[in-house]
Amino acid sequence: KTLNEEFLITDNELVISNVGRVTPWKGQLYFLQAIVEVMKQDSNIKVLIVGSPGDNKEDNDYLKLIKAFTNSIPLLKNNVIYTGLRKDVACLMAASDLIIHSAIEPEPFGRVIAEAMAAGTAVVASNEGGVTEIIQHRKTGLLVTPKNITELRNAILELLNSNKLSSAIVSKAKKDVSIRFSIEKHSENIQNLYLKVLFKKNRVY
Repeated sequence: KTLNEEFLITDNELVISNVGRVTPWKGQLYFLQAIVEVMKQDSNIKVLIVGSPGDNKEDNDYLKLIKAFTNSIPLLKNNVIYTGLRKDVACLMAASDLIIHSAIEPEPFGRVIAEAMAAGTAVVASNEGGVTEIIQHRKTGLLVTPKNITELRNAILELLNSNKLSSAIVSKAKKDVSIRFSIEKHSENIQNLYLKVLFKKNRVY
């Protein structure tokens, strides 16, 4: 069974996904508010909220909040799919036309972003924290101000409406992430760090 069959997505529908734990600081509510504005211009969209809340009241209340918001907006009601936890996240990313990172607080790194880039999917992300070390704005992705619904809407529409920009970003991002975040590069960086620490420790003053 394909993802399109599982989620009843037609071939002519665009898929925009938000991947990560469902919790207030991940900003799924702001993402959905921006999607409402996007769908006023292009309603041929399916949205995937991929992830689940943590085992605490705050996260579970937040899931109820964003589901209530979804059900209150006719444009969203039949077009937003809550997938819960998935083992095939890489497949979902690759099948998406856009991945949106909507965190409203700084991410220490942002692994989902690097994974989406590696999967060959264009990314729009919050311009804070470790994200700024992964994405080069307008070269390997688009960066937007956290909580700024208008900026997020505009960035999504720009990528949806410009195959040239989207293709260029995907191509450069895939190459960039394979060089900077490969296992080999990670091992090399760790080795260099150890050597630097050992050199300092053994230095004669």
